[in-house]
Formats: sequence, C-alpha cells, structure tokens
Amino acid sequence: HKAEPTLAMNGMFMTDAFAAFSKCLLLGAGMLVLLFSSGWLREEGGRPFEFIILMLFATLGMMCMVSAADFLTLYVGLEMASLSLYVLASFQRDHARSSEAGLKYFVLGALASGMLLFGISLVYGFTGTTGFDSLAALFGAGGEVSKAVIVGLIFIMVGFCFKLSAAPFHMWAPDVYEGAPTPVTAFFATAPKIAAFALFTRVLLQPFGELFTQWQQVIIFAAIASMLVGALAAIMQTNIKRLLAYSSIGHVGFIFMA
Repeated sequence: HKAEPTLAMNGMFMTDAFAAFSKCLLLGAGMLVLLFSSGWLREEGGRPFEFIILMLFATLGMMCMVSAADFLTLYVGLEMASLSLYVLASFQRDHARSSEAGLKYFVLGALASGMLLFGISLVYGFTGTTGFDSLAALFGAGGEVSKAVIVGLIFIMVGFCFKLSAAPFHMWAPDVYEGAPTPVTAFFATAPKIAAFALFTRVLLQPFGELFTQWQQVIIFAAIASMLVGALAAIMQTNIKRLLAYSSIGHVGFIFMA
C-alpha cells in the first residue's frame, strides 16, 4: 500500500517517502561534514559557532526545498540555503581566494535565482497557480499549453542547473571549490547536489510531468554537455579541488542520462 503524502501549511509543504529519504541523505551529509571539519576549525582557529549555525541553516533550507509542494516554498527554501552557502564559501575572510569564491558564487547565484524567479512568475502569470498539484491537474487536463509556460519552465530548469553545476552553467564551480575551505568544498559536493537532484526530480515529474516532451531535450543537452566538460576539463587539472569540481560536473551528466 502506497502511503499518501502529508500536506501542511495549506498544501505548501509535503512529506512523503521521497522527501524523507532525501532528508536522511542531507542530514547524513551535513553530520559527516561537521564531523570532518572539527579538526580544521581547531587548526585554523576558526569560528565554530558561526560555522555550525551556517551549516544548520543551509541544511534546513535544503530540507524545505525537498518538501516543497509550491513554487513559493521552493524559492524560500532555496534562498535560505543559498544565503548560508554564500557565507560559507567566503568563510576564511582573511584569504583572498576564499573571498573571491564567495563573491563569484554570490553574483552568479543571484543571477540564477533571478532567472528561477522569472520562470516562476511566467508560469504563475499564464496558469494562475504556483502549487505543484494544481499545475499537474491543469496540464493533465489536456488543454493547450501556452508558449510562455514553456519559456518559464526553461528558466526554472536553468536555475536548477546552476545549483547542480551542470554544463553550461558550471562556470562557478571550479573557482568556488578551489577557494572555499576544504570542509565547505566537501559540503558543496554533497548536500546541495542531493537537494537539487531531489527538487529537479519532484518539479519535473510532478507539476510538469505531462510536458515531458518539452523538457526532455534540455535534460539530454545538459547531460551530454556535463559529461563532456567533466571528462575533458578534468584531464588538465593539477589542483585536487578543481578536479573534484569537474568530476562532480561529469557525475551530474551521468545521473541526468540515467
């Protein structure tokens, strides 16, 4: 018997088996990073209180993302996680590379958030709703889908591809991975990827499942581009963090193809 999802806050949050599994992965990744970062915080004479608080807020935002049943909830959770990640990337404020990584991530992240919000506004403007179930019922009714909705969907997918560092929206990943502190790099390579993939899966299959033929081509292009960039660019890397960044880009492509 398939358990019915539990809705809260007027249907804006949803808890089901998929969300619970994703949250377990997120909490496991967060706990492992906190465990591994204890030695780094002692050696660097860092600020453990601020680091832990930022990690918790980032994880909380990602948990809100995977439980989102509405685009407004999705955006609030995404921004809660992103703002914490911007600060974590530049946590070593006395190091130029860390400050540069945080600035690059902030500027490009703000651009991606703006594109995501623009896509959501287009979908809302031409459908009149931001709820996942309402959109699924609307598209499942078999009516004609406006071209503006398709454009909005593409903008939404671009915002998600940035969070996944999928090509060709991967330009931030090598510099941020290299400049961020090592525990933060480990966190970037795990938890945000889990949350973004879970969110990508939920959004594409639940509200936009009936538009499969519209977004399939974007997924195929991002998968092929990510595999090519990850495989070819990783060959010439001499820095282990940049190598990790390009390897994660290639893994994104393989998961897309799967």
